Amino acid sequence: MKNAAQRLADEYGDIFLVAGFNVAEKFHKNFFHDEMEDYEIEADGPTVHEYVARILALMEQ
Repeated sequence: MKNAAQRLADEYGDIFLVAGFNVAEKFHKNFFHDEMEDYEIEADGPTVHEYVARILALMEQ
């Protein structure tokens, strides 16, 4: 999936797709291991929301 995120970022010229994926992956790991602090969840949440919005926008194209 990291490779797919990188390919999308390259194809669309949007490096945020890689950065957003990395933050979303951190949330996924946290679901299973509960390693994130509350302040990290609060600070990184908007990044994940923006990442999802950009991926959905690409799907609509």
